[in-house]
Amino acid sequence: MNHYYNKPSGISLIETLISMCVVCIGALAVVNLQSKLLQNTTQVGQQAEALLLAEDKLESLRNIASINQYEELTSGSDKKASTNTNFIRNWYVQNYNNPTYKSITVNVSWLKANGTAQNISLNSQIVYKNFHDITLIMQGKH
Repeated sequence: MNHYYNKPSGISLIETLISMCVVCIGALAVVNLQSKLLQNTTQVGQQAEALLLAEDKLESLRNIASINQYEELTSGSDKKASTNTNFIRNWYVQNYNNPTYKSITVNVSWLKANGTAQNISLNSQIVYKNFHDITLIMQGKH
């Protein structure tokens, strides 16, 4: 006597549940990755904006037109706001002699979304040279 067993064909309920779990875990991993990428993009944007603010201030301090402006360079601070971040910009001017020059440090600080303090700092030295005096010296008239 031959007994034929009817083998079930198709997918069982357990196999379906396991495949659904695997798909859900994969989807959660993609969402987590996208969240991290968005966070990092925001952080890089804040760093780039802070660097531009520091460079802008450093250039404005370098672009002096007269000896009076050079001598009146002083330390200071201001606040700048963007769409999602508030920046605090501080600049420090130190005078040096022999040779005479000024050292400038510009710091830009802000808080990340998680409350962590961030900071970018640029340093430069400037010397005021009157081009009229340099021309006279080169001509031997000074």
